[in-house]
Amino acid sequence: MGWAILDSREDNEHTPHEVVRTNIENAKKFYKRTQSEETVDPTLNNFGQRVTLQQGEALHIHAHGHSQGLGGFSAASLATLARAKFGNKGLKGRTIVLHGCNVGSGTFLKDFLRNLADNNLGGWDGTRVFGPTNYLIVNEEGISLVARSGVKAEHLKTRSGQAGKVQKKGVGWKGVTVKNGLIKDIPEGEELRVAVIHAMKKKG
Repeated sequence: MGWAILDSREDNEHTPHEVVRTNIENAKKFYKRTQSEETVDPTLNNFGQRVTLQQGEALHIHAHGHSQGLGGFSAASLATLARAKFGNKGLKGRTIVLHGCNVGSGTFLKDFLRNLADNNLGGWDGTRVFGPTNYLIVNEEGISLVARSGVKAEHLKTRSGQAGKVQKKGVGWKGVTVKNGLIKDIPEGEELRVAVIHAMKKKG
């Protein structure tokens, strides 16, 4: 499922909501069979429809991001929101891809996963969370790509501007997983690249 979180606090001239809307619309072309939804200023009382995820289905969350937050939420508040929308059972063992700029550049992925399990990682083995380590775009083919080091957000606003400034599919991501009740980094390299590509593979 693709879920776009649109937070008015994050809307600005550099990264307007239209960027996230364009990303989720482009992503729909790729995740052909996957349902998608936009939620504006979500809270625990306003998070859209409760969703039951299909077995083996990856959860893709699109939002404005930075190293300490996604969609205007901290790791703890986003985890609480995700549990309210998808339920603990629906999230255990799930692959979750956070399509938000820079969310993989700090400790956000680990913090989010720890809070998702409410600090009790028993039964969460196999749960994986991926996020980009730099700015992210979803191109017109629906593929999320991460900017090269040193590239700034303003360089990525147009397709022509993106030329030569983004990395290959699956490169530029960080991943964490739960193994034996502990949160572990997924080592950088081919294993991580293939895991990200698999999570974003075309459905249908």
